[in-house]
Amino acid sequence: MEIVSLQFAAFVLLSLLIYYLLPGRWQNRFLLLASYYFYITWSWKYALALLLVTLFNYAFAFLVERERERKTGLVWIGVALNAGGLIGLLFADELTQTLRIWLENAFRGEFELNILLPVGFGYYIMECISYLLDIQMKIAKPSRNLETFALYLAYFPKLISGPIERARKFLPLLESERILDNQLFSRSLMLILVGLVQNTILAGLLSVLVPSNTLTRPQDFSATDQILGLLTFGFFLYNQFAGYTKIVRGISGLFGIPLSKNFNYPFFSKDFSDFWKRWHISLSEWLRDYIYMRLSRAFLRRNPSRKNLPNLFLPPLATMLASGLWHGARLHLILWGLLNGVFIIIENVINLFRKAVPSARPPWWRSLLNQGIVITLALGAAIPFQLSIPQSKAFLAYLSLNPWELPDFRPLGVMAASLLLDWFAYRHDDEFVFLRLRRGLQAALAALAMLGIFIVYNLQNAPTTFIYP
Repeated sequence: MEIVSLQFAAFVLLSLLIYYLLPGRWQNRFLLLASYYFYITWSWKYALALLLVTLFNYAFAFLVERERERKTGLVWIGVALNAGGLIGLLFADELTQTLRIWLENAFRGEFELNILLPVGFGYYIMECISYLLDIQMKIAKPSRNLETFALYLAYFPKLISGPIERARKFLPLLESERILDNQLFSRSLMLILVGLVQNTILAGLLSVLVPSNTLTRPQDFSATDQILGLLTFGFFLYNQFAGYTKIVRGISGLFGIPLSKNFNYPFFSKDFSDFWKRWHISLSEWLRDYIYMRLSRAFLRRNPSRKNLPNLFLPPLATMLASGLWHGARLHLILWGLLNGVFIIIENVINLFRKAVPSARPPWWRSLLNQGIVITLALGAAIPFQLSIPQSKAFLAYLSLNPWELPDFRPLGVMAASLLLDWFAYRHDDEFVFLRLRRGLQAALAALAMLGIFIVYNLQNAPTTFIYP
Protein backbone atom coordinates (compact mmCIF):
# COMPACT_ATOMS: atom_id res chain seq x y z
CA MET A 1 0.00 0.00 0.00
CA GLU A 2 1.78 3.14 -1.23
CA ILE A 3 1.65 6.23 0.97
CA VAL A 4 0.53 8.53 -1.86
CA SER A 5 -2.48 6.55 -3.09
CA LEU A 6 -6.26 6.57 -2.81
CA GLN A 7 -6.09 3.16 -1.12
CA PHE A 8 -3.88 4.56 1.65
CA ALA A 9 -6.10 7.64 2.02
CA ALA A 10 -9.14 5.37 2.52
CA PHE A 11 -7.17 3.27 5.02
CA VAL A 12 -6.21 6.38 7.03
CA LEU A 13 -9.76 7.80 7.05
CA LEU A 14 -11.27 4.50 8.17
CA SER A 15 -8.56 4.09 10.82
CA LEU A 16 -9.22 7.60 12.18
CA LEU A 17 -12.96 6.92 12.37
CA ILE A 18 -12.51 3.68 14.32
CA TYR A 19 -9.69 5.14 16.46
CA TYR A 20 -11.79 8.00 17.82
CA LEU A 21 -14.82 5.75 18.43
CA LEU A 22 -12.76 3.51 20.70
CA PRO A 23 -12.08 4.18 24.40
CA GLY A 24 -8.53 5.29 25.20
CA ARG A 25 -7.32 1.92 26.50
CA TRP A 26 -8.19 0.29 23.14
CA GLN A 27 -6.69 2.93 20.86
CA ASN A 28 -3.11 1.62 21.01
CA ARG A 29 -4.30 -1.93 20.36
CA PHE A 30 -6.20 -0.79 17.34
CA LEU A 31 -3.22 1.22 16.02
CA LEU A 32 -1.03 -1.86 16.46
CA LEU A 33 -3.46 -4.02 14.47
CA ALA A 34 -3.83 -1.32 11.80
CA SER A 35 -0.03 -0.97 11.55
CA TYR A 36 0.50 -4.70 11.09
CA TYR A 37 -2.29 -4.81 8.52
CA PHE A 38 -0.58 -1.97 6.65
CA TYR A 39 2.74 -3.87 6.71
CA ILE A 40 1.08 -7.10 5.59
CA THR A 41 -0.18 -5.27 2.47
CA TRP A 42 3.50 -5.05 1.51
CA SER A 43 4.25 -8.66 2.53
CA TRP A 44 3.26 -10.99 5.36
CA LYS A 45 6.94 -11.95 5.57
CA TYR A 46 7.81 -8.35 6.41
CA ALA A 47 5.30 -8.40 9.27
CA LEU A 48 6.76 -11.66 10.56
CA ALA A 49 10.28 -10.22 10.51
CA LEU A 50 9.08 -7.14 12.42
CA LEU A 51 7.34 -9.33 15.02
CA LEU A 52 10.51 -11.38 15.61
CA VAL A 53 12.66 -8.25 15.96
CA THR A 54 10.10 -6.79 18.38
CA LEU A 55 9.95 -9.88 20.62
CA PHE A 56 13.73 -10.25 20.69
CA ASN A 57 14.45 -6.64 21.68
CA TYR A 58 11.58 -6.49 24.18
CA ALA A 59 12.90 -9.57 26.00
CA PHE A 60 16.57 -8.66 25.62
CA ALA A 61 16.03 -5.25 27.25
CA PHE A 62 14.84 -6.93 30.47
CA LEU A 63 17.85 -9.22 30.40
CA VAL A 64 20.11 -6.17 30.16
CA GLU A 65 18.31 -4.41 33.00
CA ARG A 66 18.59 -7.40 35.37
CA GLU A 67 22.27 -7.96 34.64
CA ARG A 68 24.54 -5.64 36.63
CA GLU A 69 28.08 -6.92 36.17
CA ARG A 70 27.90 -7.77 32.48
CA LYS A 71 25.38 -5.14 31.38
CA THR A 72 27.70 -3.41 28.88
CA GLY A 73 28.75 -6.68 27.30
CA LEU A 74 25.13 -7.82 26.94
CA VAL A 75 24.10 -4.52 25.36
CA TRP A 76 26.84 -4.82 22.77
CA ILE A 77 25.72 -8.37 22.00
CA GLY A 78 22.20 -7.03 21.37
CA VAL A 79 23.55 -4.17 19.25
CA ALA A 80 25.72 -6.60 17.28
CA LEU A 81 22.79 -8.94 16.62
CA ASN A 82 20.57 -6.08 15.43
CA ALA A 83 23.27 -4.41 13.33
CA GLY A 84 24.52 -7.78 12.08
CA GLY A 85 21.03 -8.69 10.91
CA LEU A 86 20.73 -5.43 9.00
CA ILE A 87 24.21 -5.57 7.46
CA GLY A 88 23.84 -9.26 6.65
CA LEU A 89 20.56 -8.70 4.82
CA LEU A 90 22.00 -5.70 2.96
CA PHE A 91 24.98 -7.73 1.72
CA ALA A 92 22.80 -10.76 0.96
CA ASP A 93 20.45 -8.55 -1.05
CA GLU A 94 23.37 -7.10 -3.01
CA LEU A 95 24.88 -10.51 -3.70
CA THR A 96 21.50 -11.86 -4.76
CA GLN A 97 20.96 -8.99 -7.19
CA THR A 98 24.47 -9.44 -8.62
CA LEU A 99 23.87 -13.18 -9.08
CA ARG A 100 20.49 -12.53 -10.72
CA ILE A 101 22.04 -10.12 -13.25
CA TRP A 102 24.83 -12.61 -14.01
CA LEU A 103 22.34 -15.43 -14.59
CA GLU A 104 20.18 -13.27 -16.85
CA ASN A 105 23.19 -12.23 -18.92
CA ALA A 106 24.59 -15.77 -19.05
CA PHE A 107 21.35 -17.56 -19.96
CA ARG A 108 19.48 -14.75 -21.76
CA GLY A 109 16.41 -15.11 -19.60
CA GLU A 110 14.65 -13.70 -16.56
CA PHE A 111 15.25 -15.15 -13.09
CA GLU A 112 13.25 -14.59 -9.91
CA LEU A 113 15.92 -14.37 -7.25
CA ASN A 114 15.19 -12.26 -4.19
CA ILE A 115 16.28 -12.09 -0.57
CA LEU A 116 13.94 -11.03 2.24
CA LEU A 117 14.91 -7.39 2.89
CA PRO A 118 11.80 -5.89 4.52
CA VAL A 119 10.94 -2.35 3.52
CA GLY A 120 11.62 -0.07 6.49
CA PHE A 121 13.91 -2.66 8.12
CA GLY A 122 16.78 -0.19 8.47
CA TYR A 123 14.57 2.28 10.31
CA TYR A 124 13.20 0.06 13.04
CA ILE A 125 16.56 -1.67 13.54
CA MET A 126 18.08 1.77 14.27
CA GLU A 127 15.30 2.35 16.80
CA CYS A 128 16.07 -0.98 18.48
CA ILE A 129 19.79 -0.20 18.71
CA SER A 130 19.19 3.23 20.25
CA TYR A 131 16.68 1.64 22.67
CA LEU A 132 19.29 -0.80 24.01
CA LEU A 133 22.07 1.79 24.17
CA ASP A 134 19.82 4.24 26.04
CA ILE A 135 19.05 1.53 28.60
CA GLN A 136 22.78 0.93 29.03
CA MET A 137 23.36 4.67 29.58
CA LYS A 138 20.45 4.73 32.08
CA ILE A 139 18.56 7.41 30.16
CA ALA A 140 15.75 4.97 29.37
CA LYS A 141 14.12 1.96 30.99
CA PRO A 142 12.71 -1.17 29.33
CA SER A 143 9.08 -0.89 28.32
CA ARG A 144 6.84 -2.95 30.60
CA ASN A 145 4.06 -3.16 28.04
CA LEU A 146 4.66 -5.38 25.02
CA GLU A 147 1.75 -3.84 23.08
CA THR A 148 3.17 -0.34 23.54
CA PHE A 149 6.69 -1.40 22.56
CA ALA A 150 5.37 -3.28 19.52
CA LEU A 151 3.43 -0.18 18.45
CA TYR A 152 6.57 1.95 18.88
CA LEU A 153 8.34 -0.13 16.23
CA ALA A 154 5.34 -0.86 14.00
CA TYR A 155 3.52 2.51 14.03
CA PHE A 156 2.50 2.76 10.36
CA PRO A 157 3.06 6.49 9.63
CA LYS A 158 6.80 6.12 10.35
CA LEU A 159 7.30 2.44 9.54
CA ILE A 160 8.33 2.61 5.89
CA SER A 161 10.71 5.59 5.72
CA GLY A 162 10.91 7.11 9.18
CA PRO A 163 11.49 9.45 10.82
CA ILE A 164 13.58 7.43 13.29
CA GLU A 165 12.10 8.02 16.74
CA ARG A 166 13.86 7.42 20.08
CA ALA A 167 12.04 5.11 22.48
CA ARG A 168 12.68 7.38 25.47
CA LYS A 169 10.67 10.15 23.77
CA PHE A 170 8.14 8.17 21.76
CA LEU A 171 7.00 5.58 24.30
CA PRO A 172 5.70 8.26 26.72
CA LEU A 173 3.61 9.67 23.84
CA LEU A 174 2.00 6.27 23.35
CA GLU A 175 1.38 5.85 27.08
CA SER A 176 -0.25 9.24 27.64
CA GLU A 177 -3.71 10.56 26.75
CA ARG A 178 -3.87 12.09 23.29
CA ILE A 179 -5.99 15.11 22.45
CA LEU A 180 -6.57 16.43 18.94
CA ASP A 181 -7.25 20.14 19.42
CA ASN A 182 -7.94 22.74 16.73
CA GLN A 183 -4.32 23.83 16.47
CA LEU A 184 -2.97 20.30 16.04
CA PHE A 185 -5.74 19.51 13.56
CA SER A 186 -5.04 22.56 11.37
CA ARG A 187 -1.27 22.04 11.54
CA SER A 188 -1.64 18.37 10.60
CA LEU A 189 -3.81 19.18 7.58
CA MET A 190 -1.34 21.87 6.50
CA LEU A 191 1.57 19.41 6.71
CA ILE A 192 -0.33 16.87 4.61
CA LEU A 193 -1.19 19.46 1.96
CA VAL A 194 2.32 20.95 1.73
CA GLY A 195 3.76 17.44 1.71
CA LEU A 196 1.51 16.47 -1.20
CA VAL A 197 2.58 19.61 -3.07
CA GLN A 198 6.23 18.64 -2.65
CA ASN A 199 5.86 14.92 -3.21
CA THR A 200 3.30 15.00 -6.00
CA ILE A 201 3.50 18.34 -7.81
CA LEU A 202 7.16 19.35 -7.49
CA ALA A 203 8.78 15.89 -7.51
CA GLY A 204 6.22 14.68 -10.05
CA LEU A 205 6.88 17.54 -12.49
CA LEU A 206 10.64 17.11 -12.18
CA SER A 207 10.35 13.41 -13.03
CA VAL A 208 8.21 14.25 -16.07
CA LEU A 209 10.26 17.15 -17.44
CA VAL A 210 13.71 15.54 -17.32
CA PRO A 211 14.44 12.16 -18.99
CA SER A 212 15.10 9.47 -16.40
CA ASN A 213 18.26 8.27 -18.21
CA THR A 214 20.06 11.64 -18.19
CA LEU A 215 22.48 10.34 -15.56
CA THR A 216 22.75 6.72 -16.70
CA ARG A 217 23.23 7.43 -20.45
CA PRO A 218 25.24 10.67 -20.53
CA GLN A 219 26.44 9.96 -24.06
CA ASP A 220 22.94 10.77 -25.36
CA PHE A 221 22.80 14.27 -23.85
CA SER A 222 24.69 17.54 -23.78
CA ALA A 223 26.84 18.59 -20.83
CA THR A 224 24.15 21.15 -19.97
CA ASP A 225 21.54 18.40 -19.84
CA GLN A 226 23.84 16.36 -17.57
CA ILE A 227 24.16 19.22 -15.09
CA LEU A 228 20.40 19.84 -15.29
CA GLY A 229 19.77 16.14 -14.73
CA LEU A 230 21.95 16.16 -11.62
CA LEU A 231 20.23 19.27 -10.27
CA THR A 232 16.87 17.71 -11.01
CA PHE A 233 17.80 14.52 -9.18
CA GLY A 234 18.79 16.49 -6.07
CA PHE A 235 15.60 18.53 -6.00
CA PHE A 236 13.48 15.50 -6.89
CA LEU A 237 14.95 13.45 -4.04
CA TYR A 238 14.50 16.31 -1.59
CA ASN A 239 10.89 17.08 -2.51
CA GLN A 240 9.91 13.42 -2.66
CA PHE A 241 11.40 12.55 0.71
CA ALA A 242 10.64 15.82 2.53
CA GLY A 243 7.12 15.74 1.12
CA TYR A 244 6.64 12.15 2.27
CA THR A 245 7.82 13.10 5.78
CA LYS A 246 5.38 16.01 6.00
CA ILE A 247 2.53 13.75 4.86
CA VAL A 248 3.17 11.10 7.52
CA ARG A 249 3.79 13.73 10.20
CA GLY A 250 0.42 15.25 9.34
CA ILE A 251 -1.32 11.87 9.41
CA SER A 252 0.27 11.02 12.74
CA GLY A 253 -0.81 14.41 14.09
CA LEU A 254 -4.42 13.52 13.29
CA PHE A 255 -4.00 10.56 15.67
CA GLY A 256 -2.66 12.98 18.30
CA ILE A 257 0.90 11.63 18.03
CA PRO A 258 3.56 14.12 16.84
CA LEU A 259 6.51 12.85 14.79
CA SER A 260 9.93 14.47 14.58
CA LYS A 261 10.75 17.03 11.92
CA ASN A 262 13.03 15.36 9.38
CA PHE A 263 14.01 18.24 7.07
CA ASN A 264 14.79 21.85 7.93
CA TYR A 265 15.33 23.67 4.60
CA PRO A 266 18.71 22.06 3.77
CA PHE A 267 19.31 24.16 0.64
CA PHE A 268 19.70 27.21 2.92
CA SER A 269 22.55 25.63 4.93
CA LYS A 270 25.48 27.89 5.82
CA ASP A 271 28.07 25.09 5.53
CA PHE A 272 28.31 21.35 4.94
CA SER A 273 28.02 20.38 8.61
CA ASP A 274 24.91 22.53 8.83
CA PHE A 275 23.54 20.71 5.78
CA TRP A 276 23.64 17.42 7.70
CA LYS A 277 21.83 19.04 10.60
CA ARG A 278 19.01 19.90 8.21
CA TRP A 279 18.84 16.85 5.88
CA HIS A 280 17.24 13.60 7.11
CA ILE A 281 17.54 14.96 10.63
CA SER A 282 16.43 11.85 12.50
CA LEU A 283 19.13 9.73 10.80
CA SER A 284 21.81 12.43 11.11
CA GLU A 285 21.10 12.91 14.82
CA TRP A 286 21.12 9.15 15.39
CA LEU A 287 24.53 8.84 13.71
CA ARG A 288 25.79 11.88 15.62
CA ASP A 289 24.70 10.62 19.05
CA TYR A 290 25.62 6.94 18.76
CA ILE A 291 28.70 7.01 16.50
CA TYR A 292 30.21 10.51 16.15
CA MET A 293 29.88 11.63 19.78
CA ARG A 294 30.98 8.30 21.25
CA LEU A 295 34.13 8.23 19.10
CA SER A 296 34.83 11.92 19.70
CA ARG A 297 34.51 11.58 23.48
CA ALA A 298 36.93 8.63 23.43
CA PHE A 299 39.55 10.65 21.55
CA LEU A 300 39.06 13.80 23.65
CA ARG A 301 39.46 11.90 26.91
CA ARG A 302 43.02 11.12 25.81
CA ASN A 303 43.74 14.53 24.36
CA PRO A 304 41.23 17.36 24.91
CA SER A 305 43.07 19.67 22.52
CA ARG A 306 41.09 21.36 19.76
CA LYS A 307 43.82 20.20 17.36
CA ASN A 308 43.43 16.53 18.24
CA LEU A 309 43.96 15.13 14.73
CA PRO A 310 42.35 11.70 15.29
CA ASN A 311 39.25 13.50 16.61
CA LEU A 312 39.18 15.79 13.57
CA PHE A 313 39.43 12.94 11.09
CA LEU A 314 38.07 9.65 12.38
CA PRO A 315 34.61 10.44 13.89
CA PRO A 316 33.23 12.22 10.78
CA LEU A 317 34.74 9.60 8.49
CA ALA A 318 33.33 6.65 10.47
CA THR A 319 29.95 8.36 10.81
CA MET A 320 29.49 9.06 7.11
CA LEU A 321 30.82 5.64 6.08
CA ALA A 322 28.19 4.12 8.39
CA SER A 323 25.58 6.33 6.70
CA GLY A 324 26.67 5.05 3.29
CA LEU A 325 26.49 1.43 4.43
CA TRP A 326 23.05 1.98 5.98
CA HIS A 327 21.77 3.12 2.58
CA GLY A 328 22.98 -0.10 0.97
CA ALA A 329 25.89 -2.55 0.83
CA ARG A 330 27.22 -1.19 -2.44
CA LEU A 331 30.63 0.24 -3.22
CA HIS A 332 29.25 3.45 -4.74
CA LEU A 333 27.23 4.18 -1.56
CA ILE A 334 30.34 3.62 0.56
CA LEU A 335 32.13 6.10 -1.75
CA TRP A 336 29.28 8.59 -1.24
CA GLY A 337 29.72 8.28 2.52
CA LEU A 338 33.49 8.68 2.17
CA LEU A 339 33.10 11.87 0.12
CA ASN A 340 30.73 13.39 2.68
CA GLY A 341 33.13 12.48 5.48
CA VAL A 342 36.03 14.12 3.61
CA PHE A 343 33.99 17.31 3.06
CA ILE A 344 33.27 17.55 6.81
CA ILE A 345 36.94 16.89 7.67
CA ILE A 346 38.08 19.68 5.31
CA GLU A 347 35.55 21.99 6.93
CA ASN A 348 36.80 21.05 10.41
CA VAL A 349 40.42 21.76 9.43
CA ILE A 350 39.49 25.13 7.91
CA ASN A 351 37.63 26.07 11.10
CA LEU A 352 40.82 25.44 13.10
CA PHE A 353 42.48 28.42 11.43
CA ARG A 354 39.39 30.62 11.38
CA LYS A 355 39.17 33.20 14.14
CA ALA A 356 36.22 32.81 16.45
CA VAL A 357 33.97 35.87 16.15
CA PRO A 358 30.65 36.69 17.82
CA SER A 359 27.74 35.26 15.86
CA ALA A 360 26.49 37.79 13.37
CA ARG A 361 24.37 37.55 10.29
CA PRO A 362 26.67 37.47 7.23
CA PRO A 363 25.95 39.71 4.23
CA TRP A 364 23.45 38.32 1.74
CA TRP A 365 26.08 37.67 -0.93
CA ARG A 366 28.16 35.55 1.45
CA SER A 367 25.11 33.53 2.54
CA LEU A 368 24.23 32.97 -1.12
CA LEU A 369 27.82 31.93 -1.90
CA ASN A 370 27.91 29.51 1.04
CA GLN A 371 24.59 28.00 0.01
CA GLY A 372 25.85 27.58 -3.55
CA ILE A 373 28.98 25.79 -2.31
CA VAL A 374 26.92 23.47 -0.11
CA ILE A 375 24.54 22.59 -2.95
CA THR A 376 27.47 22.00 -5.32
CA LEU A 377 29.24 19.68 -2.88
CA ALA A 378 26.04 17.81 -2.02
CA LEU A 379 25.15 17.29 -5.67
CA GLY A 380 28.72 16.29 -6.52
CA ALA A 381 28.56 13.61 -3.84
CA ALA A 382 25.13 12.59 -5.15
CA ILE A 383 26.73 11.26 -8.37
CA PRO A 384 28.03 8.06 -6.68
CA PHE A 385 24.92 7.97 -4.50
CA GLN A 386 22.70 7.43 -7.53
CA LEU A 387 25.18 5.81 -9.96
CA SER A 388 27.51 2.82 -9.75
CA ILE A 389 31.28 3.43 -9.90
CA PRO A 390 31.51 2.73 -13.68
CA GLN A 391 28.43 4.89 -14.33
CA SER A 392 29.90 7.71 -12.22
CA LYS A 393 33.15 7.58 -14.23
CA ALA A 394 31.19 7.68 -17.49
CA PHE A 395 29.08 10.61 -16.30
CA LEU A 396 32.16 12.68 -15.38
CA ALA A 397 34.00 11.69 -18.58
CA TYR A 398 31.13 12.73 -20.85
CA LEU A 399 30.67 15.91 -18.85
CA SER A 400 34.07 17.04 -20.11
CA LEU A 401 33.47 15.78 -23.68
CA ASN A 402 29.84 16.63 -24.43
CA PRO A 403 28.96 20.01 -25.96
CA TRP A 404 27.25 22.78 -23.97
CA GLU A 405 23.83 23.75 -25.26
CA LEU A 406 20.87 25.79 -24.08
CA PRO A 407 18.87 23.67 -21.61
CA ASP A 408 15.15 23.20 -21.18
CA PHE A 409 14.38 25.92 -18.62
CA ARG A 410 11.11 24.39 -17.37
CA PRO A 411 12.75 22.20 -14.67
CA LEU A 412 14.57 25.30 -13.39
CA GLY A 413 11.17 26.91 -12.86
CA VAL A 414 10.05 23.95 -10.75
CA MET A 415 13.27 24.12 -8.71
CA ALA A 416 12.73 27.85 -8.18
CA ALA A 417 9.21 27.11 -6.93
CA SER A 418 10.65 24.52 -4.53
CA LEU A 419 13.16 27.03 -3.16
CA LEU A 420 10.47 29.71 -2.88
CA LEU A 421 8.20 27.38 -0.92
CA ASP A 422 11.01 26.64 1.53
CA TRP A 423 12.23 30.23 1.67
CA PHE A 424 8.83 31.53 2.76
CA ALA A 425 8.87 29.28 5.84
CA TYR A 426 12.64 29.65 6.39
CA ARG A 427 12.38 33.46 6.34
CA HIS A 428 9.74 33.41 9.09
CA ASP A 429 11.44 30.51 10.93
CA ASP A 430 8.04 28.78 11.08
CA GLU A 431 7.02 25.74 9.04
CA PHE A 432 3.38 26.56 9.81
CA VAL A 433 3.67 30.10 8.45
CA PHE A 434 0.88 29.48 5.91
CA LEU A 435 -1.58 29.29 8.79
CA ARG A 436 -0.85 32.96 9.52
CA LEU A 437 -2.32 34.02 6.18
CA ARG A 438 -5.86 35.29 5.85
CA ARG A 439 -8.50 32.58 5.66
CA GLY A 440 -9.52 33.55 2.15
CA LEU A 441 -5.93 33.32 0.88
CA GLN A 442 -5.45 30.00 2.70
CA ALA A 443 -8.55 28.60 0.99
CA ALA A 444 -7.42 29.84 -2.43
CA LEU A 445 -3.93 28.34 -2.04
CA ALA A 446 -5.38 25.06 -0.77
CA ALA A 447 -7.76 24.84 -3.74
CA LEU A 448 -4.93 25.62 -6.16
CA ALA A 449 -2.72 23.01 -4.52
CA MET A 450 -5.44 20.34 -4.71
CA LEU A 451 -6.02 21.11 -8.38
CA GLY A 452 -2.30 20.81 -9.09
CA ILE A 453 -2.06 17.56 -7.15
CA PHE A 454 -4.98 16.11 -9.10
CA ILE A 455 -3.51 17.12 -12.47
CA VAL A 456 0.05 15.90 -11.83
CA TYR A 457 -1.08 12.72 -10.07
CA ASN A 458 -3.17 11.75 -13.06
CA LEU A 459 -0.44 12.88 -15.45
CA GLN A 460 2.10 10.33 -14.27
CA ASN A 461 0.69 8.74 -11.12
CA ALA A 462 3.19 10.56 -8.86
CA PRO A 463 6.56 8.97 -8.06
CA THR A 464 6.36 7.02 -4.81
CA THR A 465 9.25 4.56 -4.95
CA PHE A 466 11.63 5.83 -2.32
CA ILE A 467 15.36 5.88 -2.86
CA TYR A 468 16.03 5.78 0.87
CA PRO A 469 15.66 2.31 2.45
